[in-house]
Amino acid sequence: MRSCFSGYDLESRRFVTVRATPGNWGLHDLAVPLIDQVLQRGRPRSLHALFDAGAGKSDAGVRDLWNLADQQHRLEVTLRACRYPHRLRDWKQLPSGLFVSVQEPGVCVGAPPKELRLAETETVLKDESPEQAIRTIVCRESAPVPSTIAGTRCSRRRRPLRSMC
Repeated sequence: MRSCFSGYDLESRRFVTVRATPGNWGLHDLAVPLIDQVLQRGRPRSLHALFDAGAGKSDAGVRDLWNLADQQHRLEVTLRACRYPHRLRDWKQLPSGLFVSVQEPGVCVGAPPKELRLAETETVLKDESPEQAIRTIVCRESAPVPSTIAGTRCSRRRRPLRSMC
């Protein structure tokens, strides 16, 4: 069995749950049932479910999550896409005009800001038509962040978790 955690933070009014599973289960086996459990038992006004790429190992798993989000008006799903070679090829061929530059603070205290380039596009899942394509955000980082600046070791900034594709 994998570890299990569940809790509700009264101050931030946030509910977190993780369910224990047999060792041969993956996140893709659990994503939809876990969302159903939170919606039915926790009854939140809204739920933003954030998933690692493990929840979308198959296009069928991605479609299941998107169908659930379409059915539940109070549910929003963010899922990191699996980096399959055929998808990476498509994303790398996106025209540069689609991308918008965004500055983000450097990873280290005193580091110059880094540039991210974001593009909104659509991804067609296996055995589906272009009309069924799902919204996809492609993120490119312009340059690697150095671990030292002017010979001084950087101290990492503490930042909240965020989702990026």
